[in-house]
Amino acid sequence: MIIIKVSIIVPVYNTEKYLDKCLHSLVNQTLDLIEIIIVNDGSTDKSQVIIDDYLNKYPQKVKMYIKTNSGLSEARNFGIEKAIGEYIGFVDSDDYVNLDMFKSLYETAILKNADIVECDYKNFYYKQEEIVFFEPDNKTNKKYQDILINENKGIIDEITDMAWNKIYRQKLFIEFTIRYPKGLWHEDYATTPILISKSDKYVQIDNVGYYYLQRENSITHYVSSKSLDVINGFNYMINEMKRLESYNNFEEELYQKYKGLLVKIMFIIINLRKKDHRIVKFKNVVDRLYLISYEFHKNFNDESSFYIRELSKAIISKNYVRFAIIIYLNQIKDSFLSIFKKG
Repeated sequence: MIIIKVSIIVPVYNTEKYLDKCLHSLVNQTLDLIEIIIVNDGSTDKSQVIIDDYLNKYPQKVKMYIKTNSGLSEARNFGIEKAIGEYIGFVDSDDYVNLDMFKSLYETAILKNADIVECDYKNFYYKQEEIVFFEPDNKTNKKYQDILINENKGIIDEITDMAWNKIYRQKLFIEFTIRYPKGLWHEDYATTPILISKSDKYVQIDNVGYYYLQRENSITHYVSSKSLDVINGFNYMINEMKRLESYNNFEEELYQKYKGLLVKIMFIIINLRKKDHRIVKFKNVVDRLYLISYEFHKNFNDESSFYIRELSKAIISKNYVRFAIIIYLNQIKDSFLSIFKKG
């Protein structure tokens, strides 16, 4: 029986402009015994024509499924159900990878007996037909090159949450029924910490394997009311870690992640208000944050900044006006700082 080493899941939705480059980088991987699972999530452009071409040319490597459009998370989850590899990796269909990426990740996983292995990535964009790389490039934290997670639990807050520059032992998804939350933006932010919490060993390799396209309308750059899904994602993460009985083991580290969440929320709200002050309903934001904040209320008097402490207290007391005032104060502070920097 042939054992597949890595299942590479590629959700596709209307990416005909980038898809050929992506799939070319996958079918030419130097790692043998891989499967490329393409999930066409209801594309309405010519993506399927490109997929069919690769399916015909590489029938031993490429598997293809078509489903009705339901979003990135469900496309990934669909691929997970079909995957038979020892490890699972994800590639977004507008990105591409180094030809040695999965060989480097897999060989490291086997050598180190690791559950998750991560590589570096580079951001890029297209200027006409030219590829332009730009900072910041992700560089691995040498602290986490070869670690046991229970001895370095801070990793759950400190590593990059993106799904796509890593491979994961398949059993993490299957044995623990870990899946990406349906219908949410920032699904990686919600899921990667869950995977880490059920892993024993995490390894980072110090070379660039993944090339991440930055588009003007990409989720990471485009701020809309959907950006506040990060709240639901965090709540999903907490509930899943409780289900898997790993929450208590990481409670202190999750509190650090909670503080980062509030910084994200401030950033999102400030940018939304710059676009249209009516778009932010502070009551809705506070109500959604309440259960998350309640988890960590006993820690609010730590060394956190004024803004984190006061936002937390406003959320717990459901004082919507106070919450809004703290946001405004932070916005004014940033405005003053920008003026001084210009001067």
